[in-house]
Amino acid sequence: MTAGVRWGMVVLALLVAAGAPGCKFLTTSEYNSLLDQKKLADEYKSLNVGLTKEKDSLTAENQSLQKQIRQLMADVEEQKKLRNSAMSDANRAGQLAANATEIAKTMSDTVDDLIKRNKQLADKLAVPGVAGPGSLGAGITTIYGPEGYGYSIEGDVLFASGEATLKDSAKGKLDAIVAELKKHSEYRIRVCGYTDSDPIRKTAGKWESNFDLSGARALAVLNYLASKGIPAKRMHFAGFGEHVLVMSGGKEDKAKSRRAEIWLLTTPAQPSSDAKPASGFAVPKPAAKPAAKPAAKPAAKPAAK
Repeated sequence: MTAGVRWGMVVLALLVAAGAPGCKFLTTSEYNSLLDQKKLADEYKSLNVGLTKEKDSLTAENQSLQKQIRQLMADVEEQKKLRNSAMSDANRAGQLAANATEIAKTMSDTVDDLIKRNKQLADKLAVPGVAGPGSLGAGITTIYGPEGYGYSIEGDVLFASGEATLKDSAKGKLDAIVAELKKHSEYRIRVCGYTDSDPIRKTAGKWESNFDLSGARALAVLNYLASKGIPAKRMHFAGFGEHVLVMSGGKEDKAKSRRAEIWLLTTPAQPSSDAKPASGFAVPKPAAKPAAKPAAKPAAKPAAK
């Protein structure tokens, strides 16, 4: 029985029960909640089906590549045997040996390429080699996005209410993340700060808005990472205020909305030294200084009479 059918039967049963004597009809809120849960179940099922198909496809390709590797390795061994048998024929030995060597080299390069592709496929089938959820301690979650992956730290772990100064207890949490960041020095780092939707009250005199507070918190985390040896040129920060909330059951989860995120962006830390401007753009040259005007010659004195 599919998830859609099951949910349809649940909704039907509730409607029938609501019409029975002594029962009341579902409220609009309750009905919408059931629809939301059904939608989530359908989305989860669709996502799961897509991931299963992708895994099956990658697995099939992986198996095909392994079969090709085995066949090419057998061909290499066969060429070696042919070369060895040809050595008894003095007239053909040189040519056959040269041919066999060239074939073996070509096949070896092909095998190396297939092994490399096989590893890439295996990596796709496996979870990336990063710290998994919860492995860095309570209050830290591994997160994934289109630009890379990173770590989300609960705001209450890092800061007191309305403050942007790191707690002493927070530094140990950040040290665990620093160790992970140093393993991947090829990636740039973005530090993001977020607040909940509540207006600032306790420290309203310090901050103009939640934007101001979230940016100051992100900068505090960035400065701590820099103090622990993360190069400043790898990092930048952003404050999002209360505009990227964490929702749960249709309501804001305020504790989870207050957070900081440290993202590793899968782009080079710095452009290469021989990088050129993008097509259509030119590096402006300093304006040339105007040529100096020659000094005026003094007027000639009239000759004495």
